[in-house]
Amino acid sequence: MRCHLDGPTALATLTTTTDLGVFLFIRYGFFASGSVVIGGTAFDEPGVNYVFTLNADTLALQSQRQVLPEAYITDMTWFDGQLVALADGAIVLVGSDGMAEATIALDGAPNAFPRGLTAIGSAAYVVDRVADGDALLYAVELP
Repeated sequence: MRCHLDGPTALATLTTTTDLGVFLFIRYGFFASGSVVIGGTAFDEPGVNYVFTLNADTLALQSQRQVLPEAYITDMTWFDGQLVALADGAIVLVGSDGMAEATIALDGAPNAFPRGLTAIGSAAYVVDRVADGDALLYAVELP
């Protein structure tokens, strides 16, 4: 799997098997404090979810860890220094051990697997879509 940052000028190219040591299906990514955070599921390790923190300028590996084994993660972000995942149709605060520290059900969500997540202030914002293709955005207070 290859990924690169596009724009007026490509910053760097990353080959997950070579540069990260994992044949990764990248599902999500975000920028945080001068780093790029990407994550996804390993093709050859079913149920294993990885999160990699990379230097934003060079894509050099800064850290890696496994999180939420067997979970279907659709997006991830930072909240107050902690990873927060949109996993299995719920918001999951990820502990330092990579396991779920708290789970917030998304009662009333139109789909089993909402599409996007970000955190601003004390709330998580979830993006979903409804049957007619319109977008739905809702807020969930985080503990």
